[in-house]
Amino acid sequence: TSYFILDSRIPEKVRELIYEAENCRKSNYLVGASACLRKAIYELLEHEKTIVKNSKTGYADYQESIKALKAKFSSVASELFDALGHIQEMASDNVHEGSWEAWDSPKLRFIIELAKATLHEMYVVPEERKERLGILGQMKSAFSNSKNKPEAKEEVK
Repeated sequence: TSYFILDSRIPEKVRELIYEAENCRKSNYLVGASACLRKAIYELLEHEKTIVKNSKTGYADYQESIKALKAKFSSVASELFDALGHIQEMASDNVHEGSWEAWDSPKLRFIIELAKATLHEMYVVPEERKERLGILGQMKSAFSNSKNKPEAKEEVK
């Protein structure tokens, strides 16, 4: 079971790739899961228009792109983005170029959950905050209106 649900407010392409990564991990297809997770993060960077290109290679600079995303979502804990910045390194080097002994399903589950927590903080928490503040604003307005109404005087017969 996942601790973090992928809310519909998270971009659809990103959600689908995270679901695919989870399903691959559950089947112990670690290479497929890590590829889906890396692709989900790239889609997130593209969706948020925070891809920073390396001036020498012309390719996306993953670390700089994550820093740009972090700057754009300054209300989200910076530690989440710092950890997100290491996902490419962990999901690429450990699985594809490194030793299989250093990589296993529980580690992959952790980084998938980390990505989901970051997405939740980016897309769900701010919307929930707006909704709560809107409700409080309505309540305050109703309270203020009832407080300002003149009291009806009872007629004496």
